[in-house]
Amino acid sequence: KVLSDIDDTFYANLKDDRYPKKTVYPGVKDFYAELDKGGAAQEDSGGDLMFLSARPYDRAGAAEHLTHSTLEKAGVREATVLSGDFAHLIGNKLISDKKFDNWSQVRQLYPEYGSGFIGDSGQGDAIFGARAAATPGTDMKKVFIHNVTGLSPAERTEFASKAVAIFDTYVGAGTEAYRSGLISKAGLLRIAASAERELAQVPFTNPELRAAREQDLARDLAAMRAALR
Repeated sequence: KVLSDIDDTFYANLKDDRYPKKTVYPGVKDFYAELDKGGAAQEDSGGDLMFLSARPYDRAGAAEHLTHSTLEKAGVREATVLSGDFAHLIGNKLISDKKFDNWSQVRQLYPEYGSGFIGDSGQGDAIFGARAAATPGTDMKKVFIHNVTGLSPAERTEFASKAVAIFDTYVGAGTEAYRSGLISKAGLLRIAASAERELAQVPFTNPELRAAREQDLARDLAAMRAALR
């Protein structure tokens, strides 16, 4: 199961001011797709994308419907959404606790599956990811955390020691997934192609922000090429 956060993981929304608000991150949809396929010679069947949201569930289903509508408009048409609740809405620790509960339920429902998680550094996702990776008998194959808060090299190293990979672009995330055997070489190249294409289409109003994001991508593309040698 490919498990993902939404805000600042799928699109820029809360704490990420590096992109225009509501920008779907370049390469993220292909990253989901390649993780869903897996890294084996024979691709897995699709349909295993699930979003773990901190947004509270309501009985009428309005919030969940809005989330599905937002995802569909952004090009994600087949995904399950597991919502949070008001009791776990405030504070990174409570948010991470709810996501851990949701992940535990997924493990019970699909004991034959492994899982990977994609989140961001802004709302407790790294706490959840480290806890899931350290759980006895865990099926968490990899935790990817989008760096939207400017984590330092020391913080990156600390998270890496907890089996949490910090990334700046989805090419960087893809390279980590390739090194871990979770996606294929062809899949990584597809992520890179879409990330380059989609970054060029982002409507930046600040040339300095565009240049900075292009520099991030260029750095991760160079690291990707080195990994493929």
